[in-house]
Amino acid sequence: MVNIDQVQLLATGDDIAQADTRVMIDEAMKQLSYAERVAFVLVDYIGCTENEAAQIAGWGLGKLKYRLRRARSIIAKHFTGDAIKGKMQAKGGIQHV
Repeated sequence: MVNIDQVQLLATGDDIAQADTRVMIDEAMKQLSYAERVAFVLVDYIGCTENEAAQIAGWGLGKLKYRLRRARSIIAKHFTGDAIKGKMQAKGGIQHV
């Protein structure tokens, strides 16, 4: 049995870029519901097939796919937003409209 809240998505190391990515992933994961985290971790981190993940979670395949798609979308938006902020800061700061 895996405690989803304690899963580390990247191996530990001293690399600054890896640490930054880990922080971004942790922040993105906080935006997910518990069910979305379960779907994401089972499929994208542990490597279960969608069928296996649905069975482990006790959901139908459709419910797993919905939660996984939603989790990936939220995480992608989080990374895109952070990437845009980082680029704007590198160019002299974020401009507020």
